[in-house]
Amino acid sequence: MIIERIEEDIVIIELEDGKHIEVSKNNFPENIKEGDFVFKSEDNYFVDVDKTANLREKITELQSSLWN
Repeated sequence: MIIERIEEDIVIIELEDGKHIEVSKNNFPENIKEGDFVFKSEDNYFVDVDKTANLREKITELQSSLWN
């Protein structure tokens, strides 16, 4: 699951099947950002730090290859 966007107190998550769900921002840590991978544990969501870092690295590499 990945955070697509944050709208005031609602977080829009894109699921693996492409569907979207809305979840209260209260169910997330304070430091979430759009593009973070998250996982659910009971009623709360947590950032998957490794998956998020890998995705950001791949995006940076793709951008770099486009400009060079």
